[in-house]
Amino acid sequence: MRGHATVGGPTRNLISAVSKRNHENGFATGSNDRRWRVRQGEPDAASGTDGRPQRAQQTIAVGEPLQLTAIARDVNGLTVSSATFTYTNSEPTVANVNTDGRIIGLSAGSASITATSAGISSPPVTIAVTATAGVKVVTMTSNTFVPGTTNIQVGQTVAFDFPLLAHNVIFAQRTGKPADIPATQSQTITRVFGTAGTFPFDCTLHPGMSGQVVVTP
Repeated sequence: MRGHATVGGPTRNLISAVSKRNHENGFATGSNDRRWRVRQGEPDAASGTDGRPQRAQQTIAVGEPLQLTAIARDVNGLTVSSATFTYTNSEPTVANVNTDGRIIGLSAGSASITATSAGISSPPVTIAVTATAGVKVVTMTSNTFVPGTTNIQVGQTVAFDFPLLAHNVIFAQRTGKPADIPATQSQTITRVFGTAGTFPFDCTLHPGMSGQVVVTP
């Protein structure tokens, strides 16, 4: 989706990022959010070009979400309320970023996230992801669970990362299945699997949206 940040001439972009730890089971909760901003340099009065951008880095763990909020401003520093953004991710196997700028760590490593509106891009935000033992992540893209099959061992955790569009996770009736997850938006919900077996699940809000967790001893 392309941006429309054209009010007042060329725009410069601002990214504000808030780490939200408000999901269940195994991660901290509370209101101690971390906030920072990444701003491009102010336009050079003589040349009309942007100055050297500043950069920010944030460290999250595998299974930890982070919400990026991109704001387009015109040359006068006023917010362009009609702007829309696309997000570019340098390492999609390290971190997932959805169309709303929601990030979750997938594996240890580093990824750079850039927001673009009307052909103008923000400086990249570097996301460093640290390993978390025994945690796998399932994301939801275009009414598809990704990956379709998640392989873990008994006692390990699956973090289901929900986008802005509501989904649910309803497990087939099996001995040892975890609790279902009701319709959820923009949150990460975790489930611990304490029994070996194969546990199919569906989003009943979107027929055909299915996945499974395979748990080995």
